[in-house]
Amino acid sequence: MSAHVLGFHEIDHTRLPLVGGKGANLGELSGIDGVRVPAGFCVTTDAYRRVVAGDPAIGELVAGRSGWPWWCSAWSSPRRPASCSPPTRSPPTGG
Repeated sequence: MSAHVLGFHEIDHTRLPLVGGKGANLGELSGIDGVRVPAGFCVTTDAYRRVVAGDPAIGELVAGRSGWPWWCSAWSSPRRPASCSPPTRSPPTGG
């Protein structure tokens, strides 16, 4: 598809760092005969990081839905806190 979007058919367990656990699992499942997975794609973690870095408000929206700190993103895991490092700048305040 592109450098920032991968179809499930392009993903397997080796792409875990690129698409995260859910994406890698969906890619693996889509490659198993007899397992029906709807056609789909994953946005890479790098693309997601770039979007959030460009507009921290997006990170805040994700945090509001997930309960994670605003700088954590979809690839973070409570079991792997090192993957969620604090930002180098503060989030925007007020309106």
